[in-house]
Amino acid sequence: MSENVILRTEGLKKHFRIKGGRTVKAVDGVSIQVERGRTLGLVGESGCGKSTLGRTIIRIYDPTEGVITLNGKDVSGRSSKRFRQELARSVQMIFQDPYACLNPRMTVTDLIAEGWDLNRELRLSAGERREKVLELLRIVGLNEEHANRFPHEFSGGQRQRIGIARALSMDPELVICDEPISALDVSIQAQVMNLLLHLQQEKGLRACLTSPPRMSWRRIFRPDCVKNPCHPSGCLRIFALQGKKSTRQSIHVEILNRL
Repeated sequence: MSENVILRTEGLKKHFRIKGGRTVKAVDGVSIQVERGRTLGLVGESGCGKSTLGRTIIRIYDPTEGVITLNGKDVSGRSSKRFRQELARSVQMIFQDPYACLNPRMTVTDLIAEGWDLNRELRLSAGERREKVLELLRIVGLNEEHANRFPHEFSGGQRQRIGIARALSMDPELVICDEPISALDVSIQAQVMNLLLHLQQEKGLRACLTSPPRMSWRRIFRPDCVKNPCHPSGCLRIFALQGKKSTRQSIHVEILNRL
């Protein structure tokens, strides 16, 4: 595998057994790759398997078949506690519903610091823990006064910012963004997308961004990518997902003109 590739899936499948002995093929043979310094776009209609693909990559779901390779290592078959801790340090996910993914009984500080608390190698002193939490809150546009509040005290956009801060807390190599603005009001979608673009440009965020057609792609698309493929501020390639499979990979202009 090229050293330039962070993540690659080959023939990845995730099937669910349901009542009556039937099988739902949520993801059926998807092959994608994410290169260093690039943002990969994954576009498809609702129900085509985008969210399931992301959850399978980070091993919330175990794959039915296929290979997931992270930095040249096959991570599709391992499931020990230590392995999952190592995976969490490499790949994080920003979920579609910013409220459902936040424990309502935990404060913002505890939510952001949960990864450090669960991993012995990352545990911090009380002072360091608070300092790093406040730094992450500032990065995502929240204030120190928000640190001790609970999720129900925030708007949808603020909750998504908390989710972004939590994902960044592990300093991952790759962040999977599962339709990060689709559950938000139109008035704040641009704010969250601008934050992601800022993190991509200023912090070197590498992401796999999923979205339904026509949503957000022209926000993250930058013409400079065509002139300079190494330009860090936009999607270089987009995968189209149809019928649970990745049907094509293309320079983004080619697909954007069809959306």
